[in-house]
Order: sequence, then C-alpha cells, then structure tokens
Amino acid sequence: MKTHLLYRDADLRVPEQLPYERELLLNDLELNVILDAMSQGDEAMRDACRAVLLDPLETEGEILYRQEALNEAIAQPAFAREIYAVAVETIRRRRTEHVWLQSQMNALFRGAVEILRMTMEQLKKLRALADGYEGKVRSEAFKNLVAMLRAELSDEYFAQVNAHLDELAFNDGMLISARFGEKLQGEKYTMRRLEKKGMKLKWMFAPSISISSKDEDGLRDLELRKGRVISENVNVLAQATDHVLSFFAALRDEMGFYVGCLNLRDRLASEGLSVCVPKVSPEPLRRVYTNLYDMSLPLIGVKNVVGNDLDQRGRSLYVITGANQGGKSTFLRSLGQSQLMLQCGMFVAANSYTAHIVRGVYTHFRKEEDAKMDSGKLDEELERMSRIAQALRPGALVLFNESFAATNEREGAEIGRQITQALLDSGMEVFTVTHLYAFSRPYWEKRDAYTLFLRAQRLSDGQRSFRLSEGEPERTGYGDDVYRRVFGEE
Repeated sequence: MKTHLLYRDADLRVPEQLPYERELLLNDLELNVILDAMSQGDEAMRDACRAVLLDPLETEGEILYRQEALNEAIAQPAFAREIYAVAVETIRRRRTEHVWLQSQMNALFRGAVEILRMTMEQLKKLRALADGYEGKVRSEAFKNLVAMLRAELSDEYFAQVNAHLDELAFNDGMLISARFGEKLQGEKYTMRRLEKKGMKLKWMFAPSISISSKDEDGLRDLELRKGRVISENVNVLAQATDHVLSFFAALRDEMGFYVGCLNLRDRLASEGLSVCVPKVSPEPLRRVYTNLYDMSLPLIGVKNVVGNDLDQRGRSLYVITGANQGGKSTFLRSLGQSQLMLQCGMFVAANSYTAHIVRGVYTHFRKEEDAKMDSGKLDEELERMSRIAQALRPGALVLFNESFAATNEREGAEIGRQITQALLDSGMEVFTVTHLYAFSRPYWEKRDAYTLFLRAQRLSDGQRSFRLSEGEPERTGYGDDVYRRVFGEE
C-alpha cells in the first residue's frame, strides 16, 4: 500500500542528515522557528515538515497537487488529524508494548504474532475513517487514500489475516514434520497446518512419545527443535510486520506535513495574521505580491509585523540598500521563506502572492564573529560561497545578506561584483542586501532593464517604516540614528 499524499508517484524521503546548503537555509531564513510552530514538540512531524520544506517542487502540476491536498486538510481538519493520530499510535505501540529482542525463539515468534495482530486493529481504524469520509473528500490525494484503504482493507482481508493469526497462536498445539538425515540427525523441519477435518484426531491417536516434565534435557532438546522450524517463520512474520509498519510510518510522515500546516495556520490566525494560497507564474522572472511578511517574526512574539509589496517582471538582480535596521534582512528572509513555501505546496505569509518556479533557493548571509573559526572571516565567507556554488543550478534563486563586507569596501565590492555577475551570467536570480556603496553604485549608473534597486525607507525624524521602495543607493546606512536611539546622544 502506498500513501502518495505528497507526490503522485513517489514517497517522501526524510534524510538523516541535510546537505550543507540546506543547513544554511534553516539558519539564515529562521526556518527552525517555523518548524517548531508546525510540529509543536512532535519530533517525527518536525523531521517530515523539514524534509518537505527543504525539498521544493519544480513543476506546477506537482505544486497544484499538494496545494489541493492542503486545502482539503484545511476543509477537513478532523480527517487529517485522526489519520495522523492512528499512524502515531501504531508506531508508539510498536515501540512500547512489544519487544523483539527476546532470548527465546518461541517468545520472539509470539511477539511477532501479537505485533501483527495490533497492526490489524490499527488498520481497521483506518478503514473505519475511510468509510466515514468516503464521498466527503475532493482532492486527488485524499480521494486516492480513501479509495485505497477501502479497496485494500476489505472485510475478507481482515477475516483471512485474523484466521491465520489465530492458527499461529497454536492453541491446539504445533504440528512439525521432519525426516532423518545422515547419522540419524533430524533435517527438513517444517511447520504443518491442521487443514483437514479429522486431521487433529488422526494425530492424537498416532504413535507418540511423552517427555516428562522432570526431563530437562529432553524438554530443552524439544525447544531447540521447535526453534529450528520457528526461526524461518519468524523471518516471514518480521517481513510482513515491517511492510505494514513502513506503511504507517509513511502515512505518519506525509499526513504529518499537512497537520503541521494546520498547526502553523492556527498559530498565525491566533496572532491575527492572514496567509494566502500562492500562485505559480507561467512567466519567468515574475514576482507580484502584497503585504509579504517574515513569518518567523510573529512566531517569536514580534507584534505589528510590517509587510512589503512588489510587482516586477524580467528582473534578475535586486540590489537592496538603505538605513540600518530598516527591514532589509527581514524582507530577504520573507522572500526566501515564501519561495520555499510556494514550491512545497504551502500557504504564504502575504495577502496575495505570485512567483515563478526557481531551481533551488540558496542563502549567503553575514555571520557573527566566531572565536572558534580557524581562519579569518573573509576566508570563511569565501569557503562558504565555494561550497554553495557546487550545488547551484541555472534558474536558482540566490540571496546575499551583507556578504563580503569583512574586508575593506573596495575589495569587498569587487569580490561581490565578480560573484554576482558570474551568477547572473549563469542564468540565476540574485537578491543582494549590501552597505557597500562601491558595489551598488556602478550598477545604479548602468541601470539596465534587468536590475531593480530597492531601499529601506527612513522617515524625516530618523524612524524606520520597515518598508522597502524603489530608490537610489546612498553612501550612508544612517547608523547614527541607531546610535542616538540607544545612547540618546549625538
């Protein structure tokens, strides 16, 4: 059985270790804050949501498939949460109620049978949920799940499996056959079924040997012989159990993403913030959105979050300058978050949002000083850029935040210019926040049709509006405004 809640023809892969550039995304875009709000302490859900968020889709059809399923989960939250609860309960019971590492083969066999019996109970719960929502779900993903559960988990299926499990309880004893081998050693030990009526009676009157309860060696020998035949059947039961449990694990992970989205949506709604279903632009390099805000800010308690608007097409380079603490980095995070959320089928933190599909999102943000660094800060920035470059593809979105400012302005501007130009020449889209006037000024003087200049607004009294608008780069970042606000003096 396949869940296929996230992909039409593939399963979710939850990596144990993230690639280097995706670890950077988590930290630079404050995605951990968002994942915490989605998972609410559920580590399995967090891992699944992280895997989905950091693996953006690259076709409109895949995105629409997932958006439709998410809209279904929003419309039928009880269904999504109940399915997830059954999957979680199954995995929990497997871990807490049954122990595989038994010392005796007989105990191991009984444990395997009981685990299968437990999973059948859980499958019956899924079947009951599917029956209850049959005809009520509309999305392709959820309709397929309901249809699959109803088709695969029929009454006949449960009756047959339970009959087999009852047989494996051996309430009427265990029938084993064997034959003599060389030197009269037993071989070809095989477990037999009492299929025919009268078979049990036949064996009851067959010649038999009884072992005294005081014959410890004889009883031990009998247990060893039973263990030889049971061991092969334990392997078969283990494979069957692994198959069923892998289905529940996949169901938990894939439905966990949608439940995580419900949790996040509820949390944002409690803060009075709206979200929207983003649209995929068929036109390349097209970005249109209103009131786009950084989703991580309200999740850490920031009130009165300010959003930004943009309506541009055909731009491949966005140069962002302006006042210190004016919202430039916040805007960059909101842009990266929204692009990832669009391409993983989620809602976006905006009133409206339309953007084209990119081939990966990559970040290179300024890092704080670290006493543990083995080399200088500029060396670290260049090393990080080199590792990111190995993963880049044409069509990618690259976000720079005050990069290459660890040296003097002239050198930093030249390094930034050469790297930026190489990315543009390779067909990538670049957003760069910079205070390096020597970097931004030449682009302004050139002012080609592919470059847009945005500037963080500064009001006449030195206050920040935290909004960006088109504007010419300035030499100063107005750091003295911040100084006066902190120290109250010139």
